[in-house]
Amino acid sequence: MTAVVPNSGTAESQAFNLGVCRALFYAFYLWQMIHYSPVGYSALPVQLWSPPWLLSVFSPPSESGLMAISVTFYLSSFFAILGLFSRFSSTITSLTGAFLFGVMNSYGHVNIHSSVMQLIAFIIPLSHASDRFSIDSLLKALPLKSPEAYLWPIRLSQVSFVALMFTAGLQKLTGNWLSQPAHNMEYWIRYKY
Repeated sequence: MTAVVPNSGTAESQAFNLGVCRALFYAFYLWQMIHYSPVGYSALPVQLWSPPWLLSVFSPPSESGLMAISVTFYLSSFFAILGLFSRFSSTITSLTGAFLFGVMNSYGHVNIHSSVMQLIAFIIPLSHASDRFSIDSLLKALPLKSPEAYLWPIRLSQVSFVALMFTAGLQKLTGNWLSQPAHNMEYWIRYKY
């Protein structure tokens, strides 16, 4: 008796793989946000608020504001994990997650991998990640695209990881990563204490 191994190059298997990656990614993203608890940052002194230019239009958020955005993130990421209203829920998860990680970074929280997570979070809503392994695909039969339509989000995510590691290694090789030791120490103290 021989076992039948499905062809991994078919659109069905590629769509299923992308759906599993979507669910695992948003589960990890949700776990990260629960772990870092961004609502606690509202209790920090206003003097520590040093936002990047994109967040400089905002004042330091209040506890109730961060709580509302966090609850929106938790609900939308739960829907994104399940694949329910996938495009909408993953877009809301990406936007609220970017804002919450931005708030944490504005208070000096140094988190290197959050930039890659943000890039991937904005890639997934543009893909067909809910064509299989989602509640959306169970509610209505979505036609499959070509296998390549399910590969590009995974490949682009891999490039994001490689780019992050390459730039970090390049900075260490050129010696620029220690050119501002006072700033590095300040960020470390903000993060640690």
